[in-house]
Amino acid sequence: MAVSDFDQADHFLIPLLDGGYGLGQILHPAVTIDGTLLRAVPLCLLTGRKMAQGDPCTPIALSEVLSVELIDPAPLRETVWPIIGFEQLPPLRREAELLRLTERDGGAPHLRETGLIEAFVNACHGLYPWDGFGGTAVFDALLRPGAARPL
Repeated sequence: MAVSDFDQADHFLIPLLDGGYGLGQILHPAVTIDGTLLRAVPLCLLTGRKMAQGDPCTPIALSEVLSVELIDPAPLRETVWPIIGFEQLPPLRREAELLRLTERDGGAPHLRETGLIEAFVNACHGLYPWDGFGGTAVFDALLRPGAARPL
């Protein structure tokens, strides 16, 4: 399996159930979640933008950001979620997003596993039921404040 490095502002694709892709971007490549760099994970934003293989990278507007989460880096490293380029970041502050996650998660922000992220992105595109991952509260909690539940 191929191994990839990733960096701040990289765009990556998340496979959708219909053969298309959802779009994510790395806000910060290594946030320490347990006090050591041995457990540093990327802080990523997830959008409602649908992509096809070969689509060009264009900047993501703040209004397109549906979620900001700490994610398991394995799908990025193993190119399951391929990096397709990089663009400037929308105006989000890492510290503010981490504080919001800390408050939401009741302490240290939680790492979100690959399956949850893929299900959420598919639900954002209407390809997976919004209540299909243990009820509507699971995906609702992943939405950034002010982001509407996708139709």
